[in-house]
Amino acid sequence: MEEGLLCDGYCGRVFVPGMNLSDIPCGPCPLGSRTDGLTCVLCEDNIDIYSIIFLLFEMVLNLSFYLIVTDKFSALSRRDVIWTVVMLLCEGAASILFPLLSLVPKGSLKLHSCGVETIDDFYPVFFNPRPDYIHKQHCVSEIVFPLLSFVLLQHAFTAAILIFIRLPLLRWKGKSMFSSTQVLNIKKGTYSHLLFLPALALLHLIFGGVLYYSYPFILFTLCAMITIVYEVQPAQERERGVVVWRLLFSLVLPFLCFLAIKEHYTNNDNLHYVWVSMGSVAPFVLTRISWPLTNPDRFSPSI
Repeated sequence: MEEGLLCDGYCGRVFVPGMNLSDIPCGPCPLGSRTDGLTCVLCEDNIDIYSIIFLLFEMVLNLSFYLIVTDKFSALSRRDVIWTVVMLLCEGAASILFPLLSLVPKGSLKLHSCGVETIDDFYPVFFNPRPDYIHKQHCVSEIVFPLLSFVLLQHAFTAAILIFIRLPLLRWKGKSMFSSTQVLNIKKGTYSHLLFLPALALLHLIFGGVLYYSYPFILFTLCAMITIVYEVQPAQERERGVVVWRLLFSLVLPFLCFLAIKEHYTNNDNLHYVWVSMGSVAPFVLTRISWPLTNPDRFSPSI
């Protein structure tokens, strides 16, 4: 590379056939490309496992907010539970499929990645260079493609599905699929979901870099807390779908947390899959071991 042609910061040159690089000004790189210091290079690497689990974490966060504002499954009939789960699965699959088809390479289920080198890559707006030490050169683009655009598109498609599919479907076929109580419950959850989706998008834009490096530890802590709270509840107060929720929060999500830590923070030889599997069941095992000592039933009220 010729030192005089290098671009500052996250700026790069978009190559134009027939033009010299010296005649092309430095600027922001298009979506799906990243500067190598001289030109904008198209990102063609496959997305890594750590980033895939990060995107799954964002989806779980989105779903969790929806479940928080709706009533518990314990108050629903079996038919309502089945139709609600089917509805959420179909909407979730559609909200994932549309961003995959929209991003580079368009029309394909493959997802390319530009990678993440430092946390600064999430905040290029703070690193716009000043080549002449006076005027700022704006080169804001998505350096960490697709970790920002995929999540924002997923939120946008989710909102579109809620407005143009779920609400009309509830008005047309709601009473034949759900009880009247569940129809009102889903409508309440839908309107609440539409209100906090912009907040989730803003949260991701502001704290995306922090969440990217800390989400395995946050998610593992939440899984441990949910497992403990669930185990100490009386049997009659536990929600339906015991096996599904226990597998999700006690085994599947903790396993993904340790797998993400293995892939990002350690070498593959330092953290074997055996230890990943053993660590993922730690919240459930510790809860069951400590149960005889912490069971509230063993403490009789004082008279």
